[in-house]
Amino acid sequence: ASRELLSGGANAICIKTARSGFTEATEILVLCTGLGVDVTMGNQIDTQVGSLATVTFGAAHRASSARAGELSNFLDMSDDLLADPIEILDGRISVRDLPGVGAEIDEDKLAHYRTDS
Repeated sequence: ASRELLSGGANAICIKTARSGFTEATEILVLCTGLGVDVTMGNQIDTQVGSLATVTFGAAHRASSARAGELSNFLDMSDDLLADPIEILDGRISVRDLPGVGAEIDEDKLAHYRTDS
């Protein structure tokens, strides 16, 4: 992202926290903000846990919460591990008032999908 931004090769960036993690995503966001480049948040076929992480990161920063994101890929999955599935209401996913990224895991589903036991 840095190369594209510094060379003028991008006029907008989509940050994907599943790819970059929060630390690198923050570095990209700071660079974009400094250069006046628009930021959107996206995912890459993330589960609901990954989507919540992206929503939480995006909501924490003005520059990454100003535009619509690409965060609904989890709707293509037949099941997920969250105890309380994500709801999209009026085109929005709310940040949860829970520790971390707001993901509470359904332990029964986790046991069902485990492959190491």
